[in-house]
Amino acid sequence: MTDSAAAPRDTQPKRAVGHRADAGQGELLRAQLLDAAEAQLTARGSIQAVSLRQVARDVGVSATSVYLHFTDKDDLFIGVCQRRFEAFAQLLREAREGLHSAAEQVKATGKAYVRFGMEHPEQYAILFGGVVPVDTVKARIPEEELAGYQALLELAAIVQQGIESGEFRQVDPFMATLTLWSTVHGLVGVLAHGFGMIGEVDVSVATDTVTDLLLDGLRAS
Repeated sequence: MTDSAAAPRDTQPKRAVGHRADAGQGELLRAQLLDAAEAQLTARGSIQAVSLRQVARDVGVSATSVYLHFTDKDDLFIGVCQRRFEAFAQLLREAREGLHSAAEQVKATGKAYVRFGMEHPEQYAILFGGVVPVDTVKARIPEEELAGYQALLELAAIVQQGIESGEFRQVDPFMATLTLWSTVHGLVGVLAHGFGMIGEVDVSVATDTVTDLLLDGLRAS
């Protein structure tokens, strides 16, 4: 697990680490504001409980400094989600490095996905918890620029590779990818919450079983 993909589990908001940024350190200040916003979100559970003033205070700048980099609070937290998705996508890429067959890459991606969701629930919630309403995000960022959508397209490309090589049967690659994603996403939800319906389950065994069943349905006969 890379540091960029998994931040420590904070229980209280913390002052962003690093030197305060002056006027010539715009990118550093932007990064610090994102760090502080994510720490506040993790501690408080919703953006409604976080103020831009508190984020600025954590970094050690005036509230007006936030508006030099973000138009409003939604813009700030869209930035938090985008950055977290970029790190998550990189984590998935690293999980399948050196693997050649499409099936191996799909399985490695699924295992990394579930492992991250189970080991880092706060960051997973930032990715998939609807921090900012989807309609708001889509109104501000073109779909092709969304880091999460790009990660989905990368998996779809792997499925397409398997179809073209004859490893997978002829299916709609994007619909197959949606099936893969929704299944492992659902597995994280069941394993993490269970709703009292299941006992102790070995996460690795459950992930292997689910991904193997999915791949059995994809493989060419």
